[in-house]
Amino acid sequence: MPARALVALGERLRAVAPPRLAALVEVLLVGEGFVEFMDLVRQYIPEHEAEILRAAGPDERLPIFARSFKAAYFPLHWVFDGPMDGDVGYDYIVHSIHALPMGWDDEDWHEIDSRHSGHQLLFALCRCCDSSDHLLYDDSLRIPALEACAQHTRRSVLGRIPEGGCTRAELHRLLDGTEYEATAKAAEVALAIARDSEFSSGFLPRDALWWRSGRNGQEVAVWRPPKVWRVALMAEPLKPPRRFSLPMPGLVFICSRSHPPGVWAAKRRPASPEDLVYKAPAFNIFSSGLSCQGTHHYGADLNQLPEEFFRAFFSPTGDTTGRSVKHPNNLLALWEELDGREKYPNDDLVQHGRVKDLLEGKYKSWR
Repeated sequence: MPARALVALGERLRAVAPPRLAALVEVLLVGEGFVEFMDLVRQYIPEHEAEILRAAGPDERLPIFARSFKAAYFPLHWVFDGPMDGDVGYDYIVHSIHALPMGWDDEDWHEIDSRHSGHQLLFALCRCCDSSDHLLYDDSLRIPALEACAQHTRRSVLGRIPEGGCTRAELHRLLDGTEYEATAKAAEVALAIARDSEFSSGFLPRDALWWRSGRNGQEVAVWRPPKVWRVALMAEPLKPPRRFSLPMPGLVFICSRSHPPGVWAAKRRPASPEDLVYKAPAFNIFSSGLSCQGTHHYGADLNQLPEEFFRAFFSPTGDTTGRSVKHPNNLLALWEELDGREKYPNDDLVQHGRVKDLLEGKYKSWR
């Protein structure tokens, strides 16, 4: 082959970022399972093909597939969330769709009483079974769900729901010929049953910015103006915490009862959906802005959640990088520099999104 052709071939291979040699070995040794898996990748998440090919084997590739598929479509079974440890192969995902029932993970099933009222009604109304027609829950889950639904509709209405919920055939029998016959989504059916229910935000906390119904029930965005907070950081295990007196910028907390808040910074009190929000310069916060609960148990008073966040012990966890312009890779250095000062330098904040992203819940998919 002429030298010019070899150079052209080399440039072409570099341009397409060829996969690891291990991928070729898998084609030869694993066979159809790997080939069919890659067909799924190219069909549904082609933009992640190179990333998946660069990973090593199904233990790394399947979680990437599940995470990317969830972002584009819907969540897959929680078996893909943790380490694979060689227990799951390509066939596991190629020959069946491992969707979560109703899109809920294992934790959601056990927190039905704290979910959105529409989810509670959906759970009570619809029979949810596996492929063998076995119920995916028992009375220990269903009874609390029905009790929760009693807050939103009459018990006499709930009493008409068959034991275990309505099958698809029963829903058609009940709804055909009614104004809800063309209802395509089970959530709309649940809302139809609850049409006589009334909902209220109740008294909102001081400095409340907005209220919405979220996956954890009532969510209230609370504003805290710039101030100095006293915090404790458990920097090393089995040693006393380090104490700081930290000036913080204005902060937006999205609060729901008994759950850790989401936390973002703002240069002024938000007054428009287009206003910018920034990454909060604190530990214990994930890249989305949601915070880590750790060992702290948050209470039901939404107005106190911001103060509870700062009273809880911090640790060097969460997404600690990219939260400071001056110290992008060392959040502790930022805290040490700010300790004892009176005002946070707003020009050090790192932009994260806009208020409308918080209003619409888009922050939950931020990375």
